[in-house]
Amino acid sequence: MPGGGWGMTVSEGLGHITALGPAEQACIAAGSTHKRRWNAPGPGGGLRMCGFTLLELMVVVVVITVLASVAVPSFVSQIRAGRRAEAIATLSQIQQAQERWRANCPCYAGSLTAANSGCPATDCTGASGLAMTFSSARYRFAMPVAPTLATANSYTLTATGQGNQAGDRAAATSCTTLSVTVTNGGATYAPAACWRQ
Repeated sequence: MPGGGWGMTVSEGLGHITALGPAEQACIAAGSTHKRRWNAPGPGGGLRMCGFTLLELMVVVVVITVLASVAVPSFVSQIRAGRRAEAIATLSQIQQAQERWRANCPCYAGSLTAANSGCPATDCTGASGLAMTFSSARYRFAMPVAPTLATANSYTLTATGQGNQAGDRAAATSCTTLSVTVTNGGATYAPAACWRQ
């Protein structure tokens, strides 16, 4: 193919190697198994040098950057959502423990971690608790609203994300703190969007 056309591959142009210098011959021989395109030798033309141009490398970098900016946040979001499921499961376990306690006592337990020393006094002020332990490093579990004599049938549980989990979100809703409030056997979950799996 005459002139500076781009239709000639390395394998098609090997017959012209003798017209080139040693560096160009070595370059073509090293890449002769690849279908790279080269300019045919001729007036005003010459074989294209081996490797990539700076522009080609910059295009690759830009494409990788764009893909990473989309994929990485999505991946991190999915990881956080999976860890949130662990917190929801633990809160459900605490609820079940409270219901078992309430079946035998005049009010819900006033502590999650205190030792179980039996039902509290009738005024619900005893120090007895569920004697639960929590090993998660991603969430801190608490009962900020404990039952009292006036609220013997209600309590509130929270799971607060720690470290990287503090950035957990469900769409535009922050899921850093999950809460469940139980009143007279009914439960309210908040934020609602964070409890949907």
